[in-house]
Amino acid sequence: MKARIKHLYNKIFFTPQPLPAGSCNSIVEIDGKPNRLFLRIDHEGSGILVVNAATVLHLNQTATEIAYYLISKMAMEDITAELIKRYQVSAETANQDVEDFKLRVNTLMQTPDLDPETFLDMERAIRHSSEQNAPVRLDCALTYQIPSGSADIFTPMTRVERSLETTEWKKILSEAWEWGIPHVVFTGGEPTLRPDLSELIQYAESLGQVTGLITDGFRLAEKDYLVDLLNSG
Repeated sequence: MKARIKHLYNKIFFTPQPLPAGSCNSIVEIDGKPNRLFLRIDHEGSGILVVNAATVLHLNQTATEIAYYLISKMAMEDITAELIKRYQVSAETANQDVEDFKLRVNTLMQTPDLDPETFLDMERAIRHSSEQNAPVRLDCALTYQIPSGSADIFTPMTRVERSLETTEWKKILSEAWEWGIPHVVFTGGEPTLRPDLSELIQYAESLGQVTGLITDGFRLAEKDYLVDLLNSG
């Protein structure tokens, strides 16, 4: 009798332990186009999913786990088995939850600028309504130099005594990745004046970060330089 009562109590009040805090990422191809997914799990088990460095989804614990299993490329039957075990739900419910989540994420990857709230029946999170241990984007001012001949109005104020070396920027990028920052934008001044820009892009991409560039574009007219940048990431 005691065993039956204990089983019933555990079933009603059962709360699965959240996944360990951390981050993971994956590249998913749809119609031959690569799509970048980044998941950051917080200490309470909820998380954020960043789709192509453009759409940020705030996920509850269950959705975070499904996202983690999908990014880890776990087989569908294994995901279902894990959800049944952890949440004590039926196979039908587990399968439906996974399929619904996959459909929403695939739609976001296939349709740029789609509003998840309007078209996918996703609830919008109020900005800054939840605490985040790190931002989702880091802007890196590689240099305050500007092209010669530019108007004085575009000259940045002197803010630093020296530019950081390549190794120092790589350390910053590594620490940003460890903190769970998936998106890095290189800016300045004019970042294309840095001779190591391609190297830094390659390094950030090798970590798993999505990189962006804010530039006036004057060096992009140089064909070889443009090809080098594109090949970097």
